[in-house]
Amino acid sequence: MDAALQHQRHQISAVYNGPKEEQAAAERAAKEQQRQHEAWEKQRRAELAEQEKAAWREWAAAPRYSGGNSHPDPIRVLHHRAGKVPVAVLPPPDSGDPALINGARALVHQRPELATDERFMEKARLADAAWPDVRSRYGSLLAAIRDEAWWASVCAPVAAGTPHVAIRVDSEHAWTGQYATGREKIVTYDLPVVAGLKVAGDGLRIRIAPRVGDNGARWKKSLEHIRAAFKAVGAPAGNMSITEDGSGAIVIRLNDRDPLSDAVQIDHIYDPERFRSLLGVTASGEPAWITWKGSSGLVVGGVPGSGKTASMLPVFAAMRGEVELHIFDGKSGFDLHPLRHIAATYDRSGDVAAPLETLRRLDRLRVERAEALYAREGINNFWNSDLATRRRLGVKPVFVVLDEVQTWTDTGGMDKATKAVAEEITALIRTLIQKGRSAGIVTILTTQKPDATTIPTKVRDNAALKLAFKVSTPEQAITILGKQAPDAPDPTEIPMSAKGRFVMETEGQGTILGQAGYRDPDDLESELADAEPVEDQAAVAERLTAPEPTTAPVLTVVPDVVEPAPVPTPDPLAALIPSAEEIAQMTVAERIEVMRLVAQLRGSDPAPVVEVPAAMVEPSELVKPTRRTRAAKTAETVVNDTPDF
Repeated sequence: MDAALQHQRHQISAVYNGPKEEQAAAERAAKEQQRQHEAWEKQRRAELAEQEKAAWREWAAAPRYSGGNSHPDPIRVLHHRAGKVPVAVLPPPDSGDPALINGARALVHQRPELATDERFMEKARLADAAWPDVRSRYGSLLAAIRDEAWWASVCAPVAAGTPHVAIRVDSEHAWTGQYATGREKIVTYDLPVVAGLKVAGDGLRIRIAPRVGDNGARWKKSLEHIRAAFKAVGAPAGNMSITEDGSGAIVIRLNDRDPLSDAVQIDHIYDPERFRSLLGVTASGEPAWITWKGSSGLVVGGVPGSGKTASMLPVFAAMRGEVELHIFDGKSGFDLHPLRHIAATYDRSGDVAAPLETLRRLDRLRVERAEALYAREGINNFWNSDLATRRRLGVKPVFVVLDEVQTWTDTGGMDKATKAVAEEITALIRTLIQKGRSAGIVTILTTQKPDATTIPTKVRDNAALKLAFKVSTPEQAITILGKQAPDAPDPTEIPMSAKGRFVMETEGQGTILGQAGYRDPDDLESELADAEPVEDQAAVAERLTAPEPTTAPVLTVVPDVVEPAPVPTPDPLAALIPSAEEIAQMTVAERIEVMRLVAQLRGSDPAPVVEVPAAMVEPSELVKPTRRTRAAKTAETVVNDTPDF
């Protein structure tokens, strides 16, 4: 009974509960399927998200560049012989033009009216003549500069550890994809921009525009990498150098040419009409003149062996008969020895006190001559006087040369007394350079140790003329020349082997690179052996300030002639004529003046000149003080160190 009931219940449960179980099983199966689908979808989304992230990472990792030379403006290549007329032009990369174009011809083609401009055509012909050489030497490099991919490989890193001059800029980019979001680090390289190309006397120069964060040190670290890249495209970059100029621009110099290799020997000339001396030739082949007119000082600097003294010696020797020279050789050598024949003062003792008395006398001459020229001729500036007037008066420029001036200006290690002498000499140098211009006095300072101790800044700044031979550091160059323009020649880059190579500030040409002429000192010795110094200029100034000499009247004795006595007529001027007693008390000059006035009032000719017996003339009017002869005065100031044979 119980078993039957249990079976019946089981059958009833199977009929009514079976579908429920099946439904539950189906539901469980559906849930499992949903779970598996969601898991698969999640995995798929994760994979897609990773793919998106990877794509963005790849996007962010691609190198980015700003700057560079792909801008749409043409780049001109100038040449030092052709001025502002370009020798070549680099057209924009996408212009379809050749990579390098003849600049002068392109300008004439664009502007035909320039063909009738003779000033333009003169430079254009020079540019056209230089075109074949520029194209053959630098054509491949100039074309590569416009290739942005090549330029980026030169300036930006192409492999780990490769030096680069591109400035790295890091930033982040937030992105949102279909399956993911994120932030990626982006690196942009700011490429240098070529601001100028010029073929100078020493070869091609590439000027890079200043950038924030850029400096010469960064570029110098990359020098070998850049040199190798330039060589790879055929550029003559073996002697390449990189410098930073005063504006922050970077200048790459190929230094593939000696700008003065074709310099010819010159005949040194002193031009008294224009107050200038021929020193040598410039890198462009023009004469390099030192123009003294209007100047009171010249600063000359260069390391030992640079040729500064040997270059200046023939310049001074050419002044024979035209200037008064005072020479002081601080190194006690014989480099300037031939000048002793024509120098009013020649001293090579190297003694600290040696130039003191001469500088004192020149300071007095500065005042005396200026006053004499103005009082005598109305000349307020020596340099404005014409040659004929100077010849008539006997006035000449005065030059004092202090070779190795640090002997007298660098007081380090001096005792108190010697230091006092050196300080007075320095003060006199400063005064002569500041105030000696209008009197025609020029002070020349040379040194192999150019620094602020040797040549104080105030002295250098007041010296209008500056001449630098080879120096070792930029600081030495600034001491001599002061701050220079970005494209000015640099005396630190002069090869040590180039004796007499110089950088000089000139009027009208700016700062130029030149080569000084050279003369063998033995030749100058023989040429100057019979020469003499000019007339002592202090004596000339004294003569000019002296009153004009007065010529004593000559009384002519006329024999008495017996003639009938004339009928006396009243003299209306009798009351104005002094009596015999009054005339006796007068000097000869006063008597002459009375006679002249009476004759003038009467409207007749001046009284006849009569001869006065010597006894009637006062001694002061007959005897003038004797003046030391020039030879005697010179003997007091010239140190003669030539042995007697």
